[in-house]
Amino acid sequence: MKRVLIFVLAFFLLPIFNLTANAADPGIIPGVTVSPQFLTTVENGMTDTITVYLNSQPTGDVIIPISSSDPGIIAVDKSYLIFTPMDYSISQTVRFTSINNDIPDGKYLAIVILDPAESTDPAYDGMDPEDVSIIVNDDDPAKPGITPGVIVSPKTITMNENGSTATFTVCLNSRPTDNATITISSSDSSSITIDKPMVVFTITDYNIPQTVTVTSVDNDVADGKHQAIVIRIVATDPGNGAVGVPRNKIIRITFSEEIKEGYNFGEIKINKSGADMDFTYRIHDSNLILNIKGNIPYASLCTVTIPVGAVEGQYGNSLIEEHSISFTIKSK
Repeated sequence: MKRVLIFVLAFFLLPIFNLTANAADPGIIPGVTVSPQFLTTVENGMTDTITVYLNSQPTGDVIIPISSSDPGIIAVDKSYLIFTPMDYSISQTVRFTSINNDIPDGKYLAIVILDPAESTDPAYDGMDPEDVSIIVNDDDPAKPGITPGVIVSPKTITMNENGSTATFTVCLNSRPTDNATITISSSDSSSITIDKPMVVFTITDYNIPQTVTVTSVDNDVADGKHQAIVIRIVATDPGNGAVGVPRNKIIRITFSEEIKEGYNFGEIKINKSGADMDFTYRIHDSNLILNIKGNIPYASLCTVTIPVGAVEGQYGNSLIEEHSISFTIKSK
């Protein structure tokens, strides 16, 4: 009788024990493991790696597209990974390389993007792995003449209110990768007018000064001195109308002078197909840098709007015109 009882107990306990062990095994939960998810590197051609593997055995091949949010900052060595039902648990390596540009342009955030998986296995098809954030530290010391920026000379002009004219010149510090358009306006057109609404620099004439003519307006009123901050300059990356922009592109808006948050800073918007998107930001000297949270859907039209008063310059002068740029994310 004792032998029969022991056998019966063993028969029922063993399956219960085995089921409990399998349920606790993380290897049976469909998912993609990416490691590490945050790295720091230096802008000097340094290389590093991330590893990727599947948590569970798929029923078919799983393809994960790989790309860089900004190939000018971080390059990746492959455009996709393929996992099969036989090698799903073997880590595959993605090697990335920082790009040295010899320009003292500060710290950047770049993203190694892992797009949604493609597979005949419904558990994996469309699964979006975590992306990898990479902080790229600049290795270039500041040197006159190569720091990205805009040179305005002179920065201050004294004029009489009698219709007199004066000029100033504008040029770029360094060679842009595409045409750079600088918008020019007067903060008070009743006191000062200008002869052109913008200047455009190309990769070949970026360092040739262009002249802007300023004319004072006589109002026949004894109203004392006026201060008019004539120029409000904006250059953007990506440019307005750009197409094929990488997902998670870091947006950079460059002003003519150092800026700070203005009274209307909170109204800056990044819009995709009528819906506002969340983003983080930082201000670095004359640059406003925006980073959209999450992956932007392929072929999306995005619009960045910088409203009046969003930023202030070093003289306390606010942005007096709304600026917007639109660009299209690359197709899949």
